[in-house]
Amino acid sequence: MYTVFPFENLAGILSSFLFALLFIILFSIYYVRKYSNHEDSIKTTNITAIVSLIIALLTCSLLPVDIFIVSSMKYPNGTFKEWASNVTEREHYENQILYTYYSLYSFIFMFVFLVIPFVYFYFEERESSIFDTSPLLNALKNTFIFVLLAAFFLLIGAFVPLRPTPDPNNNGSWIDKFKNLINVLEKNRGEDAMSMVLSILTAIGVTNVAIYTAFGMFSWPVSLIKGTKSARTQLQDIEDRHLNNSFNINSLREKLRTTGHLTEREMNRLRSLEEQERMTSLEESYVIEYRESYFYRLRFLFRPIQIFFGTIILLISILVWISLLITNVDKAFHSLGMHMGYALVNSTFPNPINFILSELQTVYPLDYILILILSFSLVMYTISGFKHIGIRFLCIKLYKIKPRKTAPQAILLLFALIMLAILGINVLFYSAFPQYATYGRQFYEDVSANQTLTKICTLDSPKDSCTMTRMSALLLRFFYKAWFFGAYYYWMMWTFLIVSLCSFIYVSLRPKQTVTQGLLENDFENEDA
Repeated sequence: MYTVFPFENLAGILSSFLFALLFIILFSIYYVRKYSNHEDSIKTTNITAIVSLIIALLTCSLLPVDIFIVSSMKYPNGTFKEWASNVTEREHYENQILYTYYSLYSFIFMFVFLVIPFVYFYFEERESSIFDTSPLLNALKNTFIFVLLAAFFLLIGAFVPLRPTPDPNNNGSWIDKFKNLINVLEKNRGEDAMSMVLSILTAIGVTNVAIYTAFGMFSWPVSLIKGTKSARTQLQDIEDRHLNNSFNINSLREKLRTTGHLTEREMNRLRSLEEQERMTSLEESYVIEYRESYFYRLRFLFRPIQIFFGTIILLISILVWISLLITNVDKAFHSLGMHMGYALVNSTFPNPINFILSELQTVYPLDYILILILSFSLVMYTISGFKHIGIRFLCIKLYKIKPRKTAPQAILLLFALIMLAILGINVLFYSAFPQYATYGRQFYEDVSANQTLTKICTLDSPKDSCTMTRMSALLLRFFYKAWFFGAYYYWMMWTFLIVSLCSFIYVSLRPKQTVTQGLLENDFENEDA
């Protein structure tokens, strides 16, 4: 019989998780509605996008629960608590978290390969085939391609030979101890197949993180701090352009009226000036609308708040960047190498996030709150990256992401990519603070030379002396069995550091944007379409 609710802070963890769930739901609804085109959107696409974002964010919010449970199993002196002294008892609670991970990953798998493609193709067929009476059938045919792709990935995982599971009774070298730590999950081909699909999706997500999240990590907070150009100054510039354009247009029209003829060059110039005048008039209407908004009228109140939050977000970005850089450098010198997925046995260099989270865990739920703040910050960095760069494939821009002007197809594709990016964010968490993500604040008793020392848990700790989080166990096990994924994640983290640094330099040197930045281009593209 398993102990019922052995955790001292059970009420706290349940209330924190329920609060996080409520915040995730409100956050998802807000961001989908913020970017969807209200004139062109349909409920099905918005609901699909909202549910997909909720599922993905839940995987991030599960990590601090995972860390809390394994940390709660031990006393600060390194001994197991009474309820966790039995290995079977510990495995019971570990498996509950593991099954929750599998459930959420299964939902992600289903949405990426079935739900989102079906809704996307159904909307496409309904819009493009006005006289077609079977958009549902056509959407099912197109979705079947994604089902075949999912089956192909499952077959790869089931039949591609992976590194065999190590012998759990082999306790020879310290690497064997590491292998034994990986050997905490049930091994079978079905799990290998699911792990392969999950790793492929995570690899796509890590690529998104290395590009979009990295770009938005500094561009968003720096843009908040810098603000936009003065609307009053922009309006004065518009009036000057009006006068200049009107004078040149009237001159050419007067010549046409009096002579009845203009050269081809003059006709092209007249058309260009008229187009510029039309764009300037539209820009003027946007600026006037902005100056009549509550944000502009209360700008002396909102602007300091904007700068404050921008500064806080920038500090979080710098903290993540420095921690990730330290861990990557540490892995370069002290990891197990490429063929073990660059797994780090001991953190040699001090890691700021590891230290902060370990200290905050002594006062629950401060570490939970910080991880949630990091999670939502990284998601907003990703959305900001998509907003600035757009959805691209091989440098070809497929869709633009604009508040209240994003097409339904783009909304579905955007949040499908964000769902994959959140899988990559889980890898980023493990890369930025590996010790805490693996063991939380756990210690063990090291008995040597007739003395007992209390040491912090690492991958090199004696067997069964520490309990690994399920997320890190999933990652490390597959790093061992398919090392190329771990190596790819490691090099993508270096790409993340380089891209984010370049974006910081670019946004810092870029002139302030106008209040109409991106709106005019988007409107004229819609008219042309």
